[in-house]
Amino acid sequence: MKRIKTAGVLILCLLLAAIFTLTALAEADASLKEEVVYVMTDASGKVNSVDVVNIFYGGDIVDYGNYSEVKMLTTEDEIHQNGDRITFSSDAQTVYYQGTLKNAEIPWNISIRYFLDGKEYAPDKIGGKSGDLEIKFSITKNEKFEGRFYENYALQAEFSLDTKRCKDIYATEGATLANEGTNKLITYTILPGNGVDSSIHAKVKNFRMDAVEINGIRLNIALGNIDTSAIDGQIGQLIAATKALYAGSTALYNGSNQLKTGSKTLSDATEQFGTGVKTLDNGVVQLQKGMLEANTGVATLNSKSAELVNGSGQVKSALSQIDDKLSRVTFNTNDVNKMSSNAAAISSTLNSISSKCSSIAGSVGSVSSSAQAGLNALSSSISALQQAASVCYDEGTRAQINQQIANLRSAYTQLSNSASAIGNVSSQLSNLGYAASGLNSQFAQINTGISQLGSFAGEFATLKSAIGTLNAKYTELDNGLTAYADGVSQASKGFKDLNSGVSQLAAGSKELLNNTGSLTLGSRNLYNGVIDLCEGTSQLNKGTGTLASEASNVNPQDQINAILASIGGDQKNPVSFVSAKNENIHSVQFVMKTDAVEPVYDDVQQDDGKKKLSWWKRLLKLFGFYK
Repeated sequence: MKRIKTAGVLILCLLLAAIFTLTALAEADASLKEEVVYVMTDASGKVNSVDVVNIFYGGDIVDYGNYSEVKMLTTEDEIHQNGDRITFSSDAQTVYYQGTLKNAEIPWNISIRYFLDGKEYAPDKIGGKSGDLEIKFSITKNEKFEGRFYENYALQAEFSLDTKRCKDIYATEGATLANEGTNKLITYTILPGNGVDSSIHAKVKNFRMDAVEINGIRLNIALGNIDTSAIDGQIGQLIAATKALYAGSTALYNGSNQLKTGSKTLSDATEQFGTGVKTLDNGVVQLQKGMLEANTGVATLNSKSAELVNGSGQVKSALSQIDDKLSRVTFNTNDVNKMSSNAAAISSTLNSISSKCSSIAGSVGSVSSSAQAGLNALSSSISALQQAASVCYDEGTRAQINQQIANLRSAYTQLSNSASAIGNVSSQLSNLGYAASGLNSQFAQINTGISQLGSFAGEFATLKSAIGTLNAKYTELDNGLTAYADGVSQASKGFKDLNSGVSQLAAGSKELLNNTGSLTLGSRNLYNGVIDLCEGTSQLNKGTGTLASEASNVNPQDQINAILASIGGDQKNPVSFVSAKNENIHSVQFVMKTDAVEPVYDDVQQDDGKKKLSWWKRLLKLFGFYK
């Protein structure tokens, strides 16, 4: 960097002092010192150099600073540097000297990032481009810096965008936008102890941006003359409101406890209801199983009925033939032999009929037992469902349960009628078996008589009469067997229809069980949610109670003073930015400026071989800061 001419430096210092200095001494004290810290960064906020302009008020000056270079700015007085000790003497009323710090840290981390259409660009690559621009701007505390400037100094950062190049300009947070000629100024005011994290958006064409300026000062806020009378009433209203809030939260807490009790009752009831529905479903499953077994038994019985009817028909035909022949023939040996042969066949058939009647009667008895078990299970299911309906609070679900009860009662009636019919069939079969057995016993006597016809011809007439009677009686037996077969066939068909109804009942019961599970889970979740609500309202009640208690002790003046003190930072005993050895510091202020964002062609070589510089670089070159 070129040496700065004294006159140029003086003009630059006076210009910057006029722009950025917010306070001045009414009467200068020669023992006091002011520091103006000039920080130059690149366009991303990275520090390039830190120069300090030190201001004294004449006399023999001893100052301290870890400078790589020092120079007088407003006088021709000699300045001496020995390590970090700087000395000079001057008769001037105000004396300025500049020191360049080596590897200096500043209290703030400054970050400026540039995005175009969502893609990040380096500052030296985005100049001259067009699209949707986003500038992400953040300031945070620099933990490497030792000192409390971050906590005690306010910052003002200003961006300037040319509205000829930038349209639809807005900032996301913490910014104030104003117009200055054709430029849009985006200003951030950052209080002591705070940073900023914001974004600036615009639609740009041939983008460029002037340097960003960031100034740091100690706020000078008078805290002793604030009249709190205007807000005392509002503080009273606030105290009353906190008490009302506490009372409301107490009522809310009590109400939530009542809701908790009610939801517990609902949860228990739905649990009981679910247990009843589960019992019902188990009963319906058992009923369906019993009905299937009964249906199988009746179907088997129906298939055997045809054999019984056919056998009976054969016996009836044989008896009819015997009776017909006896009525038309006279007694002879051949006839006796044929009759003996037919009698043997009839006896065998009667034995088969008696045996089959006993077997079928046993099957019918098993079917009757299964039907009775189904009736008992169905009765238990109806009782369980009635009990579940009595504790159900949901009208829709209760209506569904009552419909199920009606269906079950109808099924119970049908099953009861079928069981009664089966019982009658079993009784008829037993009677038929006894009748067949009795006929066989009588036929044994007839058969004995036939075998004795040869020697007892006189008894032939008696035989004919007995055969006629037997033929007539057996016709009644055969008619009974036919009626029995028809009854079994109808019972089998009825069981099929009943099984279909029971299957629908089982499907409805399963659906009810599933819905009951959802209802039980919902009521349990409701109860758990109400428990959480009670815990929350309890914490709210305690918090509002504490708030109401503390609000009663609020002192408006103390609270306002505390708030303003936090905004203004520590106003006592300013310290030097440069060195802790420096004393009697009146003020320290920071002037930070970034490089501008320029299109690439702004620094192209002109025809004469010289660079065409931007406005900011031309200004720096004017005062010797750029070569």
